[in-house]
Amino acid sequence: MYSYTTNVTGSDAYWSKRRRELEAIMQQKGLGTAFFTVSFADNHSYDLHRLMPNGSAEPKLRYQSTNANLHLADWYFSEKLRLFMKHFFGGCLDLEWMWYRFEWQSRTAIHAHGVVKLKNDPGIADLVIKVYAGRLMAQKLADPQYTANLSEQDVLEKRDLVGAGILVAGNFQIEFSFPTCSRFEPRTIRMAARVDDH
Repeated sequence: MYSYTTNVTGSDAYWSKRRRELEAIMQQKGLGTAFFTVSFADNHSYDLHRLMPNGSAEPKLRYQSTNANLHLADWYFSEKLRLFMKHFFGGCLDLEWMWYRFEWQSRTAIHAHGVVKLKNDPGIADLVIKVYAGRLMAQKLADPQYTANLSEQDVLEKRDLVGAGILVAGNFQIEFSFPTCSRFEPRTIRMAARVDDH
């Protein structure tokens, strides 16, 4: 029964299979560079409503038309997303891999969540792990009960690791450039993360 329900969109078995699929990709090819969510204002898309039977510019009729033709709205969104992924992530940003899935809100509006890994990934996941480890170590070093069990030399060595950035406890900033793209200027993106001390 379980193997059958993995093909039933929205079932627990289906989402479990999608999760295992993403985990397998990350185990083989490394963690992603970015997570994204793409939504669709289906009741406000004039291009979509021109495709609908009896398409209308009036908001109330557009809402009714969308609800009566959900298959067209879903198809239109999936095609727009496919083209976006192909030309932006696949063309401009030089992808190593990508994964995404569709979900539907309670009013049946489609949206997608996904993960991408760029070939020029500066190691964001590694930096996040360092920040987290540094933050934990800084908290432990501030706790007198923890430091009471360590020698003064051990405490100084651990503080030196945090201070040297081997275990990052504070702010960090990284830079990386996107490759040239026909429609966009090459860009350098500055990404900063602030880790509060409390």
